[in-house]
Amino acid sequence: MVPRFSRRAGVFLWSSPLLIAIAAATRPMGMPRLTYPMAAAVVAAILSAGWAVGGRALRGDDSDKRKLALAGGLLVAAWAVITIFAAMGPPHLATLAENKLRYPLILMNAIAIAGALLVLRDALIGAGERLFSTLSSTAISLATPLYIIFCAVQLLVYRAIEHSGPDQGAAEMRSLDQLSIGLLFIGVMLTYLATAAAAAALGQTGWLGRKASRVFIGASLFALLCVAVRMTEALASSRNPMWGFKQWYALPGFILAIPAVPWIMLCLIGIVLLRRSGAE
Repeated sequence: MVPRFSRRAGVFLWSSPLLIAIAAATRPMGMPRLTYPMAAAVVAAILSAGWAVGGRALRGDDSDKRKLALAGGLLVAAWAVITIFAAMGPPHLATLAENKLRYPLILMNAIAIAGALLVLRDALIGAGERLFSTLSSTAISLATPLYIIFCAVQLLVYRAIEHSGPDQGAAEMRSLDQLSIGLLFIGVMLTYLATAAAAAALGQTGWLGRKASRVFIGASLFALLCVAVRMTEALASSRNPMWGFKQWYALPGFILAIPAVPWIMLCLIGIVLLRRSGAE
């Protein structure tokens, strides 16, 4: 029997991506912003809920459950950090100091997610699944250096803006900025591929229901296609892929390539892993 607190913690975890997405949308719409103390409280609540649902398995003797708890915990923790982005708002509304903090957090999340999928691969191999788990870990291993390059260049851009002013600093780094954003889009597509492969592997082992696995795979591949269309449209129009678009069909890819968005489905997979690690 699942304790009542654990059930409530699970409900909160499942709803947290939607709640954070709503909070992130309030600032551009002119509504009251999420404050940093509130964001810190949400992060603490998500981490506490993750611990209650299955994170406690890290203290147990079952090595398989510890792997699932570690992988799920890293995925959920990476998503929890997104709450801080919601407090900042989008880059064009954030202060210079906030933007200089944004990219180290993205980098930290990218590394945490890569570590989670590598640990998950080890657990899946132990359960007899090798093909899709290897594809997932390979895709995320290729994506992570691209996130690192993107974050490093963005920090250089904001440092140039700090020293030379917004117009001159941005002009000096424009070419490098556009290159890094192109690499980000490739990293995002690889992340969606890694998510689809992880869902397929979990479906093969029965750790994720067959219908749920198909939903994750379909949503991930659809998102990958949308981002690819956005990249193609940007290349055809010679525009920066991160800002603006000419055709309506580029809008989904524009949204789905925002660095935090590809991690939503991985967070949900993390909750599945935590629930399995916490199951008796």
